[in-house]
Amino acid sequence: MIATIHQPSGRIFKEFDRLLLLQEGYQLYQGPLTEIAQYLKSQGMTMAKYQNVADYIIKMAQAPGLCRFNLSLDDLKQNYEAKIGPKIVR
Repeated sequence: MIATIHQPSGRIFKEFDRLLLLQEGYQLYQGPLTEIAQYLKSQGMTMAKYQNVADYIIKMAQAPGLCRFNLSLDDLKQNYEAKIGPKIVR
């Protein structure tokens, strides 16, 4: 099943198995929900111990600099074009 959801509660968010996170058509993340925190950490972003993952990624998509002070939307797009886009099977 495929569903779109905007600003889910932490409880509802945890019910999903996989996540495709888009920002202005750019894929910020695609994969298992259980691996998102590890992926964000590999990109230099860390969440507080009890922070809601859904809230954090919404903030990242809306205002990247709030998640990592030097992160910009252009950086997210460049990451997509360099690392994620080429891996997508068309």
